[in-house]
Formats: sequence, structure tokens, C-alpha cells
Amino acid sequence: MKHRMFTLLLLAGIFLLSGKELDVKGDFKTEKKGVPAGWYFNQWSGFQPLAEMRLFEENGLRILHISHAMAKYGFGVLSEKHFPARSGDRVLVSAKVRGKGEMAFHLWCYGNKKQLGATRKSFLTLTEQWREHTFELLVTDMPSGITDEVQLSFSGAGDTELFITGITAVQQEAEYTGNVRFPAKWRIFGPVPPTFRAPENVLTGGVPDQLNGAAGKDVMLSAGKIDFRILYGSQKAHVCGWAFAEIESPYDCRYTIGAGVDWFMQYFVNGRIVIDTSDCGNGKHPVSYSDHIATVPLKKRKNLLAVRFITGGGSSILALGGANELRLSRKSFRTVKIFQSDDYDTPRQRPGNPRLIQGYPTFGVYTLTGQGVYTAEPETVIAENAGPYKLPREKGNEYLAAGLRIQSIAKDTDTTVLFDCGGNSGMKITTRRGDSNLFFSLLTNGVEQKREPLPLSLLPADFIFAQCRPIIL
Repeated sequence: MKHRMFTLLLLAGIFLLSGKELDVKGDFKTEKKGVPAGWYFNQWSGFQPLAEMRLFEENGLRILHISHAMAKYGFGVLSEKHFPARSGDRVLVSAKVRGKGEMAFHLWCYGNKKQLGATRKSFLTLTEQWREHTFELLVTDMPSGITDEVQLSFSGAGDTELFITGITAVQQEAEYTGNVRFPAKWRIFGPVPPTFRAPENVLTGGVPDQLNGAAGKDVMLSAGKIDFRILYGSQKAHVCGWAFAEIESPYDCRYTIGAGVDWFMQYFVNGRIVIDTSDCGNGKHPVSYSDHIATVPLKKRKNLLAVRFITGGGSSILALGGANELRLSRKSFRTVKIFQSDDYDTPRQRPGNPRLIQGYPTFGVYTLTGQGVYTAEPETVIAENAGPYKLPREKGNEYLAAGLRIQSIAKDTDTTVLFDCGGNSGMKITTRRGDSNLFFSLLTNGVEQKREPLPLSLLPADFIFAQCRPIIL
């Protein structure tokens, strides 16, 4: 692992949402004829003959045991209750499980009381030991319609034996709506006179070949941005250009878009202005597609996006994104002061007694650096206690932060890494034996507020937890 401490960072909201708990009756405290109240077997023919189900008590917990799954596709269990949801919502399902074989959780999506289809499954290979696991399920619209309700389901492959208890589900409502793929290819035109306005038939048709008598140039978004200097040759203020693209939807739906420019724009969807900064300018720098956001109606099949763009003095950048890009966007921050750091190059006594190694390349660093290999026994404190540090006030937009670069984590064991800068907040990173994801969680007074997955295949990665002192009025 590579470990560094960073402090006093200018940072804007990493963790945005908490969530509401869904009443899935996952404690199995009540039953009807041996079946837990609130749940029932999926009667689909691929699950016939049905597996066997029984309830028993162990160490004060009610356990659901499913065995003899002899059907071709194993078994499926459904929640009786449906829950209001929309595309982009996430449901985090936690449960304590053991057994043999493979199980999964997923959601059935409904629209206008009709079943539309199922979301992608989140799988887990079972072991003989009890383990707690969290499954992340993303609510999506379906080709046959827009989702307005979901139903929770868990299943097991053929010959799977499952012991399960303590099912909880937390729904995180979407800040951004829709799952349609945002276009990466755009056709840009310019310079054109600032007084030029594209006629209505252009703004409601397809991507034009010409605009104001000039041919366009096809470009691809690069990190969500287009630099119009490819047309202008040099940076000049008050130069006007246009950008066009088509976005295709399999159904009528609502969809969130975002845009930012240096410095003025009008954003049209099917001929209607949905974002307009022509009077006030962008207002934010550097430019990002999260600067200005609108949720707009899309019709089934093709929709035309058009942006009229007038440059400012700093650049000719137009930033564009859709709902999925906005979900992945992050705010920028900079280091003001470093209180403590460790490059793992110099031999010395360190808490946790890591083994120092060299020669392994580190992403983003162009020279070979030292790294520390830690082994928990069963707990290891990595950071040195060099404080105390005073938490900055929230209104000053400064944060005290702890950072850790994780190069890799052993996959044959359970691991927990806890960030604690003092105060009542913290961040926890967990992995479980045999799981392909790690999860990082925001804690307040020890209670998990938000949980995010990260595939282990994406390591190395940098993790930073930052906090400030709230102002009490």
C-alpha cells in the first residue's frame, strides 16, 4: 500500500446522499405456514420443482434456509411489497449469508403496474462461514417502459444451499434522471455571426450538414469537452459557434443533461431552450458539464441537442454530459498545507511495522517509488499521531483530510481500513474474501450514511477522507 497524509484541502461534496430504509421484513420474525411474511417463491417454470424452505432460530436470529434447489435455474424469492423508484435510484441491500453455491440479488422493474423486466444481478459466491455482504442494485428504465416501482428478489443457481438473515435495503434517490447513453460525437460550426440564430426547422430536425452556408466538423468529446479552437485557430473573445448531436432513446422519458462554457450559451433540446446563460455567463471556472443542469423530456427514438456558444476571454471550451456522466463527476480541490506525509522510501520505525518494497510502478507517478506492505494482526494503525489539528470551519471551504493510495489488497482475506481524522465522522474501506469489489463508506457517529463500490480491478486508487467543523448558530 502507498500511504500519504494530506490536510486542509479545498473540497466540494464527495458524499452527496444518504438514503431511506425500505421495509422488506428481512428479519423473518413472522411467518405463514413456514414461509417468512413478506416473501414468497417465484413460481416461474424455470424454478420448478420449487426448492425447500424452512425457518429456524440461531443465536437470537431468525434464519431462512433454502435447500434442494433441483430446478434447472435453481430458485428465486420475491418480496411481496413493491417500492416507488425511478431510473438512477440505487438500492443497497445488506444481508448475512452462508452456504454453498452462488446467490444474487436483483430488482424487478414495473411501470403502470406492469412488469417491465429485471435489472442486472449482483452475485456472491457463498462460503461455509457467515459473512455480511452488501449488494448494489441500480434502478433503470426498460426497453418496454419507464420504471416507477421495483420489487426486491434474491435467487440461487441450481444445487445452491442458502442460509440468510438480516436483510436490509436502503434506497438512494437519484439526483440525476435517466440511463440513456449521452452522445460522444458532435458536429461543430464556427465562427458564425453572433446575431445568427438557427431556424426552427434546423433545431427540430437532424444534425445539419451546413449552418449559415458553412460545413461542419465532426469531433468527439474529450473528457466531456470540446475545444472550439480547432475551428478558430487561436483564442478570441466573443466568437460564436454551434454544436449539434443526436441522442436516441428507446422510449419517452425524462433525462438529465449538464453543460458549462467559457462563457455564454443557449442549450436547445428538440428546439426548446433548456439552459440559457446568454445574459449572466457561465459563472464558474474551470468549466465543467456539472455547472448548469436541466432535466428534460426525451421522445422515443431520436432527439436533437444543439448549443449556441459565445467564447469568453479565457478559453473556447464547451463541456457537455448526461445523467451517467453527472453521476460520475467529482469536484476539484487543491492542497493548501501538508502536515504529515510518508513516501516509504526512507527506512525508519513506523506504526504497523510495514515491509518496505520498491520497483513496482504506481499509476500517475512517473518514477519508481517506495511502498509499504501492511499485515493486520488483527488490527494495525498506519497513521502516526502527530496532531492535534484544529478542524477548519465549514464556511471557510477548507477541510482536514487523510489520504491513502492503495496499490493492491489481498483477495483471500477480509480487510477493513478506517480513516479517522477525529470528530464524529470517518470513512471505512472494506473488502470480503472472494468478492470482486471493495466498498468505501461514510460514517457519522459510527453509523454508515453512504456506501460506494469500486471494482478491485481498478486498483491502484487514491482514497481521501476530508471533514470540517460545522458552524453552530
